[in-house]
Amino acid sequence: MKPPLSSRSTDLSEEHTINHPIRTRALALRFGAIAFAAGLLVGCSSSGSTVAGATCPKGTSIAFMGRFDGVEAAQASPTERGAALAVDEFNAANPGCQITLDVHSGTGGADAAATAAQEIVAAPRVVAVVGPQFSGDVEKAGPVLDAGGVPFVSATATRTDLSARGWKMFHRIVGTNESLGTGAAHHALDTLNAGRIAVIDDGTPYSIDLAATVTRTLGDRASVVGGISDDPASIAAVVSELADFGPGDAVFFAGYERSAAALLHALRAAGNTSTFMGSDTLLSAAFLDAAGDEAEGVLATCQCAPLSKIAGGEDFATRFRASFPDVDPNDEYAAEAFDATNLILSTIAAGNHDRAALADALSSATWEGITRTIHFDTRGDVMDPVVWISEVRGGSFQPLLSVNGNG
Repeated sequence: MKPPLSSRSTDLSEEHTINHPIRTRALALRFGAIAFAAGLLVGCSSSGSTVAGATCPKGTSIAFMGRFDGVEAAQASPTERGAALAVDEFNAANPGCQITLDVHSGTGGADAAATAAQEIVAAPRVVAVVGPQFSGDVEKAGPVLDAGGVPFVSATATRTDLSARGWKMFHRIVGTNESLGTGAAHHALDTLNAGRIAVIDDGTPYSIDLAATVTRTLGDRASVVGGISDDPASIAAVVSELADFGPGDAVFFAGYERSAAALLHALRAAGNTSTFMGSDTLLSAAFLDAAGDEAEGVLATCQCAPLSKIAGGEDFATRFRASFPDVDPNDEYAAEAFDATNLILSTIAAGNHDRAALADALSSATWEGITRTIHFDTRGDVMDPVVWISEVRGGSFQPLLSVNGNG
């Protein structure tokens, strides 16, 4: 999963400091958006919008678990804003069931995520969680939430092995690194028809997992497999190894956006003109700003659906911008978080008001979201994930096509 956009400004009407690990956000009128959204609600699940007429116990809450690396407050994240919009719209349509969104984020990494999970477990009013965002945070917080009987639905965590832990509370509405890596490899082979393909990771667990899938799918077409770290010498070593790569070759980078920009700069400075590919980590203003003009032509693979390519996407974008005019609804996993939150809210609206009932209902639920039909297999993975390919054109990522991430 990629981190949120570090270059986005937060809503100045809300004061956030990232050093506070937990924050509860009051769901109130925002830019006049609640009234606007209420007029758009259709009262049915077929469009991914909220349901209406629900009742639930006073004080019912769901939590959002954002990032714990201290780069920015969770509320600056399009992912959090997608969850917030879903709750806002639900509350506008359901005066008898007012849900509070508790936002958890801060510093301290995955250990801080585990601490936040403990606090969520200890708060009985919180009946479910949207998140955690990062795969590493899921690894640490997942056992805590599972033991505490708190169902959680991640809209972003893609590391393949997370669903193999036997957690009964675990769900995610995006595919795994297996589907993402398979789709990326097939695009490099079948569409780009690259002569040679290098696969490079940045040493993080997410990156290593994704790179392994791409390498395995490429087989003997993976000409170079390597990694970089924070040491500039590691980038120089990779650039040297790819010295004879040309425009008919490709480099797939499986890591995060700042490392991707650093590697891209080094390759281009050395005269390397190979196609540069990456994962969902590249789909950010942070990468585009860091890469500058050299970002042009870069390809990114993602299991986040481009709003211009999906039914209901433009309507969601309109509502999102009305609530959060300083955040782009196409960035990150805003729509996926909206769907994950509405899935939980629809389950609450159906009369499942405690953690155990919600967990049972989620495991068998089918929700027609705006990004996809959400239905989970026995391990909590979403069925039939889709991988999208985008390219930087004119300074921004433009969606090109979708590929079958399953093979």
